Amino acid sequence: MISREMTSSEKITAFKDLFSIGAAICVAAWAAYGIWLKNEERIADLKVIELEQKTDLRSHLLSEIIVDELHNDGSSTIFTIDVNLNNIGNDSVRVILDERSLLISKVQFQESKPLYRDVTYIGDYRYRGVSKIVGPFVDVGPKESYRLSYSIKLDSLGTYLIRFLATMESDSVKKNKDKNLGPSQFLNYSTGADKLLIK
Repeated sequence: MISREMTSSEKITAFKDLFSIGAAICVAAWAAYGIWLKNEERIADLKVIELEQKTDLRSHLLSEIIVDELHNDGSSTIFTIDVNLNNIGNDSVRVILDERSLLISKVQFQESKPLYRDVTYIGDYRYRGVSKIVGPFVDVGPKESYRLSYSIKLDSLGTYLIRFLATMESDSVKKNKDKNLGPSQFLNYSTGADKLLIK
């Protein structure tokens, strides 16, 4: 086996090759580190957003009206009006049940357009109780439901509009009201539903 020493030009060439390989490895490692770091930053940002969504309390109350005929004696009919409240948010909400939160209006038509007559408000006609008294509101917690039941006797035939519209109160409702509606005392967030009844 014959061996010989490398000339200085060969040493320089070998050193340049090793330096180029080392530089390429460093650049690749730096690029990989940069990609990994960006991915970690994205994951951290997503975790912050997820945490904000979990801790950001919001009330989201759905309302539904269900009407059933309870009794018909030939001249008049008693109907039950159930209002289902379903809080799909993550913050409790108070629903204010004042007199005007539930109304019934006779619908008459003039030139095919509806006119609302003889409005009756029954929002505060819920039975208050004797030994245990209910207030003029109901609190619905997160992921909870509540059913309100009312009844009314209607004598005349026709079409009726039933409307439930109640003001809501909670920390998240106040925060969104201040942000979107301003400090007005006349504008409030409400929950509601309409239903037409034909007798």
